[in-house]
Amino acid sequence: MNLFEGFLDFLSFLSLMPQKANEDFIITNSTSLVKNTIEVLPNYTTVKTFFDNDDSGIKATKLIQANCKREFLNESLKFKKYNDVNDYLMAYRR
Repeated sequence: MNLFEGFLDFLSFLSLMPQKANEDFIITNSTSLVKNTIEVLPNYTTVKTFFDNDDSGIKATKLIQANCKREFLNESLKFKKYNDVNDYLMAYRR
């Protein structure tokens, strides 16, 4: 399962990785809503977060990691020089 903070980041991810379109995705639309996803975490063997590389995104990532009893991957580290997946895509496409 893949967790995104915003819809633009989700669409940017699909632009970069179209072969992943058949995976499960949750878009929270705000880091303040991340806590609502905790109850579904046990349904997945792997949980990946793609939250922003800012204070609220880091805090949300830590919340998910603390509540994830399965494999957890912080995918935000792959674009750590950028604020989010969309910023990464914009730089990548130039």
